[in-house]
Amino acid sequence: MSNPASLSDDASDAHLSDHEWRKKQAAEGRALYIYPGMEADMAPKKDTAKEVTLKFSANDAKRFHHAADEVEYLFSAAATAFDTLEGAITGGFLDGDPNALCALLKLCARGMRHARDHEGEALGCLGVVFRDHGVDYGKAEDAE
Repeated sequence: MSNPASLSDDASDAHLSDHEWRKKQAAEGRALYIYPGMEADMAPKKDTAKEVTLKFSANDAKRFHHAADEVEYLFSAAATAFDTLEGAITGGFLDGDPNALCALLKLCARGMRHARDHEGEALGCLGVVFRDHGVDYGKAEDAE
């Protein structure tokens, strides 16, 4: 296997050394290339994530912990409530009482406001603590 640019699928490979080109071909599954030092290249990379130590009062820690525990339940409950409302509306179960939908929506809104004012506020404060300590959380997809 050699590295003539005419054989390469990608003309930009012409600048690669023979070793680099063979490694690239192997990485792309086009060839098997065993070379000195391969074991070190295949070793798991160390986690380079930056460690952060946060300090806050025991009361804040308790508040943040409670909010984090509750948030999944709250979102699940909200989704169930919306599914139930959708089923009741499309099933015609609310046709007989025009005030029924208003009452259900009012109770749902009240529950979500309560969650926002308690768990939401606590998680918002925790977010401020992270930002104050220089934690850059980037995109949500990166955190998973």
